[in-house]
Amino acid sequence: MGSGVCWDLGAVGSSAIPLRQQLQYFNEYKEKLKLAMGGLSIGHVNILQNILLGRLRSAPEYVTYLVSHAEAAIRDIYSMGARKIVFCGLVPMGCTPIVMTLTLQEPGHCNEEYNQLAQRFNSELQEALSKLNGELIGVQVVYAETYSVVSKIVANPSFYGFENSVQGCCGTGLIEMGFLCCPEEPLMCQDDTKYVFFDAVHPTEGTFKIVANEFLKNALTIFVGPLISHRMFPAAFPLLLLHKVPRWPTL
Repeated sequence: MGSGVCWDLGAVGSSAIPLRQQLQYFNEYKEKLKLAMGGLSIGHVNILQNILLGRLRSAPEYVTYLVSHAEAAIRDIYSMGARKIVFCGLVPMGCTPIVMTLTLQEPGHCNEEYNQLAQRFNSELQEALSKLNGELIGVQVVYAETYSVVSKIVANPSFYGFENSVQGCCGTGLIEMGFLCCPEEPLMCQDDTKYVFFDAVHPTEGTFKIVANEFLKNALTIFVGPLISHRMFPAAFPLLLLHKVPRWPTL
């Protein structure tokens, strides 16, 4: 499910939940979540939509802009009582089917410009998280590495049990996303477990499971130690906040 501060920047074809509403939900349930680990993610759809639609004057400046909103969101949920927070980095966006299609890449050849942008975001995000860990008393903010995990899956899909890493399961698998990828879609693939991507932008449940297991395992080791985390991690991630940010000045 997508979400947004401004409705006009919500994910295409999705029902967005504004960030302010998400924070209200969190505030209502914070007493139940005092021992929970919360996770946040930002940037993937924001960057893809704005670059592919030609809205950005400066992609590097937009990355910094997104990271500033990530930092603000962490400060907000910290003020509500959150102390154990996982923030997800970006996946290699240049390897998504829609980017490879619209930038005329050969099948299986990722767009390095988009990947470098994702890496830039991840680097700036890690710097921001390190700063927050030093400033906010009692907080543990852990960076979840997703870029390298998805890169390995895309480069060697068969090793992870997939057959197709260049097309999504939906439609042609090259440009469709959102409402174009409903279960009634006549061109939906028969078995999405064979695909790395469900649509032209988003990974399948199988891909997400691999990524989630990796960063949950690593994050819990930091939070509670290796022996305890081994017993806890299947059910230790009750909160996931995915949000967008306000509109960036357009051309």
